[in-house]
Amino acid sequence: MEKKGGYIVYNIFFLNIYIVYDIIMAIIEFILDENNEQQVLNVLNSLNEDAKGDKEIGDLYGLIIRGFKFLQKHGIPAGTKELMAKLAEEDETPYSIRLIKELRHHPPLYEFRINWRGAGAFRAILFEHPLDGDQLLVFTRAIIKQTTTSRDFEKIINESEQLLQEFNKNPEKYLKGVDQIDRQE
Repeated sequence: MEKKGGYIVYNIFFLNIYIVYDIIMAIIEFILDENNEQQVLNVLNSLNEDAKGDKEIGDLYGLIIRGFKFLQKHGIPAGTKELMAKLAEEDETPYSIRLIKELRHHPPLYEFRINWRGAGAFRAILFEHPLDGDQLLVFTRAIIKQTTTSRDFEKIINESEQLLQEFNKNPEKYLKGVDQIDRQE
C-alpha cells in the first residue's frame, strides 16, 4: 500500500487498485429567490452574527458548518432516506446526528438537520440536481425551529416545492456561482 495525495494505491499481484479520498463529492448551492436573495445564506449569516454574543448559537452554527463540509465531502448516496453523520464539536467531542432526512410526503426534497440544546433546531430544505457528472445540492429555504411541529417549517417546505418546479424549468436562472467552481480533477 502506498498513500499519495488524494488516493491510496494497493498493489496486489501486479494489479494496482486506487481508492480515492478527500475529493469533493457534492457541490452546495444556495438557490436565488424571487428577490434575487439567497434565503438560506441569509439565515446562516444572521446565525453567524448572533453567535458572536451567544455560545449556544455559536455551537449550533459551528455544527451547521461542519454538516455542510460533511455533505460536500460525502454527498448524498443515491436512494438515501436518511444520512447519519459523525461531526465533532469544537472541542473535538464526537457528535452523531441524522444529518439528512428525506421528506417523506414531499419527494424529492430532503431536510438538512442540526439540533443544539438551548439554541434550537436548524432546518434547511434541499434537493439534488445533476451538474456535469457532479452532485449539486441545492438549498432552498432554512429556519430555526424551537418546537417539534412548526407552521413556519411547513411553509418553507411548500415554498421549496414551488421553487423546485420553477427551477426545473430553467436551472441557470436560480443558480449563482456554480459556473465559477474550482473543481478538483
